Amino acid sequence: MCFKAQGLKIEAENMTLEGFSIMEDESASSNKYISPLTANANASIQVVFPAGKYEFLARMRAYSNTHSHFSVSINAEETTVYPSNPPLGIWEYTSRVPVTVEFSKETLVEVKLKSFSADSIKDKKVALDYIQFALLP
Repeated sequence: MCFKAQGLKIEAENMTLEGFSIMEDESASSNKYISPLTANANASIQVVFPAGKYEFLARMRAYSNTHSHFSVSINAEETTVYPSNPPLGIWEYTSRVPVTVEFSKETLVEVKLKSFSADSIKDKKVALDYIQFALLP
């Protein structure tokens, strides 16, 4: 996947998925989202980034802090992200923990999402709609 213009949006269901199910919801982007089936669920995709600094956000829906965290690994740099505290129970961005990456030249990167809480599998209430990267000034 190649970065275009000022941002990149990647639908979660278009990533390589292991341990996730694709669900339907009219309020989700493209009417689909993913939800973990196993405690080791992960999703990945390769992205070519032009030189620059980027902010990562995920659009997710959760109902409990203990059931909603996941980690994002960008170029092997891992960060755990969360919805708001407490989660709103609606689609929201993971802005609570800022995630930025910077590249000095065009770089091919693997973006990996993993480690949803094992408790999130019990109620299927954690949902990931898409991830996005925005070019920062």
